[in-house]
Amino acid sequence: MCEGGPAGAEVAFRPSQFAAAHPPVRHRDTLAAQEIDGVCLARSLLQPKTAMSRFAISLHPSKNAYLAVACSTAIFTTTGCLREGMSAAEMRAAVVEIVENGQVQQLENGIVEITTDFTIGDAVEAVRDHIAEVLAACGQTTVTVMDDVSIRIDFGPASDPCVHDGKSYSGVVDLVITRDGDTVTVEHTYQDASNGTYTLHGDKTVTWSSGGGTAVVRTIDSNVGWTGPNGPVDHTSQRTMTFSDFLGGPEAPIVVDGNHHWTRDGEAWDLDMNEVEFRLVDPVPQDGSYVLTVPSGKEGTLSFERIDEDTIAVHFATGLRERTFHVTKSGQVDDAEG
Repeated sequence: MCEGGPAGAEVAFRPSQFAAAHPPVRHRDTLAAQEIDGVCLARSLLQPKTAMSRFAISLHPSKNAYLAVACSTAIFTTTGCLREGMSAAEMRAAVVEIVENGQVQQLENGIVEITTDFTIGDAVEAVRDHIAEVLAACGQTTVTVMDDVSIRIDFGPASDPCVHDGKSYSGVVDLVITRDGDTVTVEHTYQDASNGTYTLHGDKTVTWSSGGGTAVVRTIDSNVGWTGPNGPVDHTSQRTMTFSDFLGGPEAPIVVDGNHHWTRDGEAWDLDMNEVEFRLVDPVPQDGSYVLTVPSGKEGTLSFERIDEDTIAVHFATGLRERTFHVTKSGQVDDAEG
C-alpha cells in the first residue's frame, strides 16, 4: 500500500526529509521520459539514489498527470505498488539456483538424446539395438528388453560410469515407449541416474512429434528430484522444446517454453520460461527471458545475451535493482562488474 493517500490522489507527497528541497511536482513533461514499459520511475525527483525505493510514480486516473507518492515498496505502476525487489545477495543466490537447475536439465536431456531417435524402427527390439549401438563403447552398460514396450538401461555403478560424448552416466533408466502415428511417447523412470555431480530419481514423460522437415517438437512433463552439492531438491516441470533442426547437434538452438517448480529445504521456487533460446551445451539460455519467484515471494526478470562461445550474460532486474552476471558452460557464475 502507498502511504499518505490513495493512488492517483490529486496532490503529490514526499517524505518530510525531502519536502523542503523538493516541493511537489505535477508537471507531466518533467517525468514523461522516465516512463519505461508502463512503469514510471522517479529518478529525477530523488536524491540520493539510495532513497529511490521510497518513491514511485502513478498516472492520475482522470487528469492523466504524473504524481509522486511515497511508497513502502520499490515500484508504482498504474495499478499500484509492487513488491520490493531482491537484495544483491538474493539475486546472486537465485542465479546460482537457476544454473543448478539448468545443469540437471543437461543430465536429463543427455539421457533423452541417447534413448530417442526418430530414425529407429517401430519394434522395441529395434530401439534396444539402437541404444546398445550408441552406448557400445561402454562395456559395462546393459540394454534389456523387458516386454514389448519396455526397455531397461543399466549404465553401471557410479564407481565405473559409462562415458558418452564426454559425459558420464551411471544408474538405471527404465523406458516405456508407445507410438500413435507420427507421435512417439517415452516414459522415463530414473533410479539413481547420475553424471557424478547430480543424481536423479523420479519419472517424466517425453512426447515427440514432427514439426515438418527436420523440425521436431518435444513436450516434457517431469516429476524428477535430485541430490547434488547443495542438497536434495524436489522438482516438477512442464515445458515444450522446439528443435528447428533436430539433426543440428547439441549446439543447435532450441526454443523452450514452460515452467519449473522446485523446493529445497521446504522453500519453494517458481520459474516461468518465455520462449527462451537454449543450446543443450549451456546451463542457461542465450536469448529470451525468465520470470523467477523466490521463496520470500519476491519476483525478478532475467534476460539472456550471449557474450562468446563459453559465456552468457544474465541480466537480472528486480524492483529498482538491476545486475548482470556472467555464466559459463561449466556453470561458473561471476558478477559482470567484477
